[in-house]
Amino acid sequence: MADDETLTKEELALWEYIKKYDFEGNPWSTPDASKELKMSEDDVYKALAEVNKKVGDDLYIFYKDGGIRLATEREIPKGKAPKGEAVKGKAPKDKATKGKES
Repeated sequence: MADDETLTKEELALWEYIKKYDFEGNPWSTPDASKELKMSEDDVYKALAEVNKKVGDDLYIFYKDGGIRLATEREIPKGKAPKGEAVKGKAPKDKATKGKES
């Protein structure tokens, strides 16, 4: 992991998308991410690879019950937000994350 690398705006958008939805309990879908983020599927894959490289242990990718699962901390790791970009606080709890602690 390169400690001095910050996320691009696209990578940050992907991080926020991963935080927003429960991809630990539900399988990841690149076509759904592509549609919501208004990015090509290829760009989603590239952004996911870069996020994984840049944040390392703060993004967990694993396989369960026939699908890829993603789990992440609730906030972007310190120093990883794009320069001049405000880092959002904790995501609001919804039905998918209610009662889960990060």
